[in-house]
Amino acid sequence: GEMPYSCQQCQKTFRTSSHLATHQQNHTQESSYACVVCGKSFSVGTECLLHQRTHLEEVPVGQGASPGGD
Repeated sequence: GEMPYSCQQCQKTFRTSSHLATHQQNHTQESSYACVVCGKSFSVGTECLLHQRTHLEEVPVGQGASPGGD
């Protein structure tokens, strides 16, 4: 289906303006957590940590930061 509404902060797309408005609250909450890699915002810290792990999987072995933080 067509997804004509897009978030200006993260380019995620939505079918309805109300879904976009609900999503945009994630970017404006004072207690939001932001991914240090891509800047995507989360209202729950553990969700942000889980998301950040997806970036680690994209990095080829031997390049970038190690999962242990060394």
